[in-house]
Amino acid sequence: MSRPSKRALKACHNAAFRPCAPIYAEKLRSHLVDLLSEVAPFAQNQGVRLCCHPDDPPFGLLGLPRVMSRNCDYAKVLQAVDMRANGATLCTGSLGVNADFNAPEFVAQLGAHIHFVHLRNTTRVENGYAKRPVFLSGPS
Repeated sequence: MSRPSKRALKACHNAAFRPCAPIYAEKLRSHLVDLLSEVAPFAQNQGVRLCCHPDDPPFGLLGLPRVMSRNCDYAKVLQAVDMRANGATLCTGSLGVNADFNAPEFVAQLGAHIHFVHLRNTTRVENGYAKRPVFLSGPS
C-alpha cells in the first residue's frame, strides 16, 4: 500500500483543523451534560469513576468555547449529573494558568467529586498562556 501524497495529507490537516461552526458555551456544555447523563449511570453500575479534565488550553480554540475552565463550570456539570461516577480532574496546569483560579476553593467546593489530581509546574504569562516544562524534564 502506498503512502498518501503530501497534497492529500495537507488537505486532511486543513479539514481537521479548520474552525468549527459557531457554538455558544452553554450549548456545548449542554451537549457534555447530555453525554454524561447517558454514560455516567452505566459507569456507576460498573464501578467506574469518570473525571473530566479541564479545558486545555483554557482559552478558545478553533472556534470552540471553553466549558470546563473554572470552578463554576465544574459545579454546573457536576450538579446537572449528580452521580458518584461523575467527577472532576484537578489539573493545576490547565486550571492554574487562570489568574482567578483558587485551588483550595476548588477542593473545598468540589472535593468529594475530584477523582484525579494532575499536578503540573506552570508559569503564567501576560496573555493568559502558560509555559510548561517539557514532560519529565526539569522541576515538573
